[in-house]
Amino acid sequence: MDHSEGGSSPYNQCYRNSNGTLQNLQDVRLPNAPRWRGNVSVRYDQDIPGTALAGFVQVTGNAQTAVGFSFEQDQALRQRGYATVDLSIGARTQDDRYQLTLFVRNLTDKAYALGLQRDNIITNAANPGNLLYFTAKESSRYAGATFRAKF
Repeated sequence: MDHSEGGSSPYNQCYRNSNGTLQNLQDVRLPNAPRWRGNVSVRYDQDIPGTALAGFVQVTGNAQTAVGFSFEQDQALRQRGYATVDLSIGARTQDDRYQLTLFVRNLTDKAYALGLQRDNIITNAANPGNLLYFTAKESSRYAGATFRAKF
């Protein structure tokens, strides 16, 4: 092991002291950092004949690869990759002054976590699986409507 000049710390390494154990974290992916994440949207707009309105439909796909939520690479704090689909339909005036949109987010109701951690209060050798699971509104299906006006 290389050591920096005059010191006892490892040189060009990343170590973390966790519960008295020294762990090399060089080249470890940061918590909550998937290898890739992306989205794609497809939108179709069409004037509605005989009216001053245009209708539209939009589908958006969102996906990300697996992610870990701890520096220590705790496998219980990992989440597999996932994908969600959002759907919007609506109408707008052709001058784009007013728009009404109906939407459904997470159409397939794919549950996922924004964060995982071990519960420090109750977790011990007798109860090692006590995990806290953090979600957001987007991790469950929901629907709504928006109205937009430009002045």
